Amino acid sequence: MLFGDILLLKKNEVQAEFELLFQDIKKNQTHPSDLLLVILNGNYYPEIKSFLSPEEKKSPYMIGPTSGIHSYNLHHEFIADYIFQSISEYKYDQ
Repeated sequence: MLFGDILLLKKNEVQAEFELLFQDIKKNQTHPSDLLLVILNGNYYPEIKSFLSPEEKKSPYMIGPTSGIHSYNLHHEFIADYIFQSISEYKYDQ
C-alpha cells in the first residue's frame, strides 16, 4: 500500500535535489541547446546512413522518441497508473 503523506514527503526531498541537478547541468553544458536535446530525446544514429541509398540525403541526427523509448514510456505509464490507483486515503501513522 502507498501512503500519500509519505509520497509527498519523499517528493519534496527529491524535488530539491533535481533542482540542484538541473542548475548544475545548465551551468556546465557546452552548448545552450544541450539540455533541450536531452529533453527532446536527441540522438545520433550512424546506422541510418547504411539503410538509405546514396541519393537520399537524410541526417543521422534525430529528435523525438525512437523504437527503444516506446517500451520505456509504457513501463513508466504502468508504474504511474499503479501509484495513483494504490494511494491510500489513510495516513501512514493511522
